[in-house]
Amino acid sequence: RGSAFFITLWSLRVCVKMLGESYGLWIGGYALMSFLGFMELGLGPYLIRMTTQLRVKNAKPEEWAELFSAMLFSYLVIAVMIFVLGYFAAPWCAQFISPDLSKRGELILAFRLAAFQIAVMQPVGMFIGMVDGSQKLASLGHIAFVETVVAGVLTVMLLSVYPSIFVIPAALLISGMVSGIFAFWSTPKEIRSVILPLK
Repeated sequence: RGSAFFITLWSLRVCVKMLGESYGLWIGGYALMSFLGFMELGLGPYLIRMTTQLRVKNAKPEEWAELFSAMLFSYLVIAVMIFVLGYFAAPWCAQFISPDLSKRGELILAFRLAAFQIAVMQPVGMFIGMVDGSQKLASLGHIAFVETVVAGVLTVMLLSVYPSIFVIPAALLISGMVSGIFAFWSTPKEIRSVILPLK
């Protein structure tokens, strides 16, 4: 955890140094765009509770399949809603954050990428909820560590090639996908066998 903290500080310093004022504008806008994540309407706690209940009663594969399909459909619908709303909210967000017209186009695109990243993380985050509901607390810490480290290192690497605020939502998206894959393989076998029915 200490190394993840220092990597975060390192990437933050690089972002401030290479992006300057644009990074501050990005932080402000992303804070606003992050409110889109509240559109999940309590599905996260519900998924955690249901996962715990099904594990306690040694649920049948059919019950796991029913839960997974229902949650996946719900999260996909929410993801589409988040992206559509975020896409159209991005110009307003850019105007609210920066009066500088020369930067507004770049901010709009960056905020739309952020909306896409937030939308994608809805169904991906479903696996993290299942890990949480399975009471695998050590795995949760590892998932958070992996996501933090990948986001920090990738941000710095991409900024060295293309110093733009577009790099940040791209790095967040990739790190989120990596943590989602890690979370999937951290779920109990009875859950994985329903999601990925391989021998």
